[in-house]
Amino acid sequence: MHRLSSLPGAESNEVFTVVEQPPAPILFLTSAATDISTLSACLQQPELGHWNEQLRALPLDCLRHPAQIDHYLATTGCTARVLVVRLLGGRGHWSYGLEQCRRWQSSAQNRTLIVLAGTVDQNDELHPIGSVSSALSQQLALLLREGGMSNMTKVLKAIHPFINRCKAPELLNVGIDLQPERMADPAPFDWCDEPGAKVGVLLYRAHARAADTDWCHQLLTALRSRGLSPRALWVSSLRDPVVQEGVQRAFQAQDVQLVVSTTAFASVQFQEAGLGTPLWDGLDLPVLQLLCSGRSKQDWDASTQGLDPIDLSLQVVLPELDGRITTRIGAFREVQDSESSLSTAVKGLVPDSVGLNWLADHARCWVDLRQTEAAEKRVALVLANYPVRNGRLANGVGLDTPASTINILNWLAEAGVELGSESRPDTSEALMAQLLSGRSNDPESFHLHLSASPPLFALVESAHTWRTSSD
Repeated sequence: MHRLSSLPGAESNEVFTVVEQPPAPILFLTSAATDISTLSACLQQPELGHWNEQLRALPLDCLRHPAQIDHYLATTGCTARVLVVRLLGGRGHWSYGLEQCRRWQSSAQNRTLIVLAGTVDQNDELHPIGSVSSALSQQLALLLREGGMSNMTKVLKAIHPFINRCKAPELLNVGIDLQPERMADPAPFDWCDEPGAKVGVLLYRAHARAADTDWCHQLLTALRSRGLSPRALWVSSLRDPVVQEGVQRAFQAQDVQLVVSTTAFASVQFQEAGLGTPLWDGLDLPVLQLLCSGRSKQDWDASTQGLDPIDLSLQVVLPELDGRITTRIGAFREVQDSESSLSTAVKGLVPDSVGLNWLADHARCWVDLRQTEAAEKRVALVLANYPVRNGRLANGVGLDTPASTINILNWLAEAGVELGSESRPDTSEALMAQLLSGRSNDPESFHLHLSASPPLFALVESAHTWRTSSD
């Protein structure tokens, strides 16, 4: 255990664990836990017995702090000949680590660094960081994106010659089959002829390839127990236009009423946010985002942090660019094998019944809401009233919230939603005047009381800022 100070002379409470593994010629660092479980399964095959003690693997989650990275490269990496880094996300997700890996590669002769992108859109940014050709990096990245033991075995065969670099790099892989064994993308999973509203479910194909599917089966079981008929699809990535088209076509043909997504990232590039999402705009359905924690249930219960930064960015922040609705954690990553020859814990996703049942109930409610006549729906619009002054009511940086609210009210009326007998405001000024005629969080409005027949558009009192109990 080490303690580091973020400021010279200051005390720090930041505690972390440094990682050391027995030395090996090849080190494999990855953001994808399914890579490690697939590697472990591969090395148990008799034909790969010669790989014993030649490979170590480690999740990038174990190397978050700069001091952890430095220590690992100075110890375990000291005698290694090949370092493979597979990164889900852009360079900024592990920028210091990539810099230090390049320094590791250039600080001694006959060291090879291979950096592989987890998604196609990051190929050009990440692959040139390594010391092998971009063509080879692209082929290896494709094999890992396709997943499965057969493709992982091909990756191992392609990497092995770099242990003894007796030839030019471009000649090392001559004669090695690097064509991936492919799986349909998207591919249906556990479709049944059953009654009930159909619900689309999106699952990463990597879980199927790594045989990590118990939590997937339990998710579908929970949905079925609520009278829903799941239509699950294995997908590689929702950023591929071909995959998007396949998903959209399959779900439209099945007339699904809702989508549950377990895939991370957004379906569009960050710079395209706000310009529309072809997949979801075409489906025009609510999309619930089910979360999977990278930590164990025990660690989750013992922590007050919630989601760690990587889970938060990949499973909450980026999916919200698509307009997905964040829900709860449905599975935790638990250790399944701590005796692996990889000298690392092999983990898999273990379903959390509480989260999955909550998600299934939530999905049922959304489906029921879609099947409810517009005139019978009751809709609430909640506007900000913070800081607690009326001058900041409905405040939004760079936004005209009152004007947007008027538009929303008009759209609701056009859709047939019952907005009450009272005439609704038709301008931003009229809306604000009607809101201020009731009680707000501003202390100066304490003397105002809601009438027996409150206005249709009334402010919602905040539990965090409303302190009086006089009314």
